[in-house]
Amino acid sequence: MVRNEELGPELPVPRPLLAVRLVLAAYSIHDSHIVDTTSVFVDSAVEMAFCEACKLNSVALLERIWNGSHPETSPSPADLGPGNGPKWSRRHYLRTDKHYNRFQFQGAIVEAAKHQELEKAMEMVQWLYDHFHGCIVPFGAVSAAASHGHLEILKFFKKHEISGKLGDDRDEIEAEWGNVVRWGRRDMEAAAENNHFDIFWWLHKHAPAPRYLNNVMKSALRDGNLLMLDWIQAHYLARRDGSQNNVGSQDDAGIGDTAESLLSERRFFMADAIIGGQLVALEWLLDNGYDAGDNHCNWVILAALQTNLLDILDWLIETKVVEAGRILNVAAEEGRLDVAKDFYACYWHKICAQHDYPLEPQELWVSQRETLWITSDTMISAVWYLYATKEIRDMRNAVDDSPTENFYY
Repeated sequence: MVRNEELGPELPVPRPLLAVRLVLAAYSIHDSHIVDTTSVFVDSAVEMAFCEACKLNSVALLERIWNGSHPETSPSPADLGPGNGPKWSRRHYLRTDKHYNRFQFQGAIVEAAKHQELEKAMEMVQWLYDHFHGCIVPFGAVSAAASHGHLEILKFFKKHEISGKLGDDRDEIEAEWGNVVRWGRRDMEAAAENNHFDIFWWLHKHAPAPRYLNNVMKSALRDGNLLMLDWIQAHYLARRDGSQNNVGSQDDAGIGDTAESLLSERRFFMADAIIGGQLVALEWLLDNGYDAGDNHCNWVILAALQTNLLDILDWLIETKVVEAGRILNVAAEEGRLDVAKDFYACYWHKICAQHDYPLEPQELWVSQRETLWITSDTMISAVWYLYATKEIRDMRNAVDDSPTENFYY
């Protein structure tokens, strides 16, 4: 033990640094007190936070910090009261204060699970479990392991988890060995987004919990993964009519909440499939009743225009998901003259035949009038994009004013 006025009394002294021993030995200085004191003076690593130490990928460093901290049998400075404890140092709290101990563990376990190499990540996780007990493995650590494909770490978490009251983070945990694991939220998303489908299935089977699957649905649509879409449909996805599959038997896992969340994103489903260029996913959505809906067709058209997948626009017209007039209108407003010309050549005679969508406003006072495809706003937007210089368009886009405001001034 060494007394250091800056760090507090009686802090354990780790083994002297090798660099210090070699330098002092070169000057024939072998006195243990001098070697220990010099090592304490130059050794700043022992004051590192555990989460930062884990980033350096060194179990030896973790051991050094741990051995340089007050043991569990010592009182926490927090328990001694203000003014009665030593000067602040992480080493006074790391092993003696359960709240600070749990805080450091949560940050460290996330960093350990992030390591690219499974072997090294497993070594760090094992070390943390050997030294920290009665703590909480946060959602972030589970998601990190899932995103990096570390199935062995997830199995380790599952094997050694202890029960805890969901929503409580501290005093409900009493165990000599093991830690509470927070499953759910975005762990399955993390696995699916990184194509670790073995982990995706494992989490669903072995760790039921409330989860956000919106990004899983998006990934499946953009990749055209029909197997995943069928699985989500069977287990999580609310149908268009509001019914939900398997909800009654799995409510404890949060399936109902997930289904409701996914249903709220239905208006974006087709746009996600288009962004991925996946016609098979679009066909799946249409077959299962998940079209964009009349109020959100513009999202679908904009996605096709932005990705330049004009053949998909033809498919949307043929399947009556959107009307040709709506595409022409959106193309004009977005300054896509090429698309407007193509659809004029191919579909104008059909647009004119749609008596429900006249070219000029008529009977605007009728509350139940149909949508007008080609309006004055459409024409103004088209003229603006055709004739305004790029600099003017950039200036207009930089402000919040409507493109039609002050157009004639």
